[in-house]
Formats: sequence, C-alpha cells, structure tokens
Amino acid sequence: MNLYEYANQALHSDSIYLRAINQEDVLKLSSWWNHPTIKLGNRSNLMEVPEHLLHAQFENWAKNEDASAFNLAICNQQDELVGQVGIWGLKVPTLKATIGILISPQHQHHGYGYQAMVKTLQLIFEEYHAHKAELHVYSYNEAAIGLYQKLGFQIEGTIRSSSYHMGKYYDELIMGMLEEEYRTLYKNTQ
Repeated sequence: MNLYEYANQALHSDSIYLRAINQEDVLKLSSWWNHPTIKLGNRSNLMEVPEHLLHAQFENWAKNEDASAFNLAICNQQDELVGQVGIWGLKVPTLKATIGILISPQHQHHGYGYQAMVKTLQLIFEEYHAHKAELHVYSYNEAAIGLYQKLGFQIEGTIRSSSYHMGKYYDELIMGMLEEEYRTLYKNTQ
C-alpha cells in the first residue's frame, strides 16, 4: 500500500468516513448534545447547555488548532452526518490520547460508533504515535461499555459515585488500550 492509499483508508471504512467538521455540522452536533441519550452518555448532569454555548464549543473543537488533539465529523456512506469523534491530551511524555465520541440519537445501534472508533484508534496509534488510548464511561451506559470492550478496551479503574440520578450514585469507569494491545488486535486491519 502506498502513502496515498493509506491516507484514504485511514479515514474510511465500509460504513463510515471521517472528515473535517463544517458549520452545518456544528448546528446539528449542538442540537444533539442536549438530547437525553447524549446528555447521559457524555456528562454527569441532566441540565441542558444553552445553544449558543454549544455552538461556540463545537466551533472551537472543529478548528483542530491544538497539535495534541483532533475532532472529526463521522459520516455514513450516504454523506449523512451521524456523529463526531475527538481525541485530546496527547502530550509527551505519556503519549496518552483521551477519546470522546458522540453518535446522533437516530444513528445509534447501527455500527457507526464501532467503525468510527476503529478509525480513531488507527489515527491515534498510527498517525499520532500514542502509547495509550483512554476513555471514561458511566457505569449505567452498558451499551457503550460493551462496545469499548468489543474494541479491546479494558477497565482500568473506577471513579466511585461520580454521577447521581434518580436517587442513586453511579460510577465512572476508566477504560484503556495500550499500543501493543492495539497492534495485536488490529494487525490485519492496517
């Protein structure tokens, strides 16, 4: 495979592709952020974030100005925006990338998150030369935990009673994957 073929396949899979976030995406991503399934999956409280603040947040993320981070739109093969993925915090000496992913409510459970995470891991380990990929997930988000374990992430720790809903405390799990684990699991996908 030559470098041009690699560059193309690094951002494309059978069901999704990753691209820069545009202004139209910012509006959609902002509208999804306050959806109940997204709120509970990505933050510990139920309060909505004002739309103007969300626009500013996604516009800032879309700039990709930080060398230790990236944010990309996830699109299906019909060129429809289905989500966003980002990494941050990739710095020397730890070379640890933290991952965040958002899949629109109507596109969840279609395999887009899995494919986007595979491509994100490829970028993290093949392009950003990370030593470790890490993410945080709330213990009540069983679908996400299952997805991350299917991808090869391991539970490394627990932040106890990190979130409170309906009179009950929930833990926040820290999950990680080392570069050598990625290379073992994904050696035939490169």
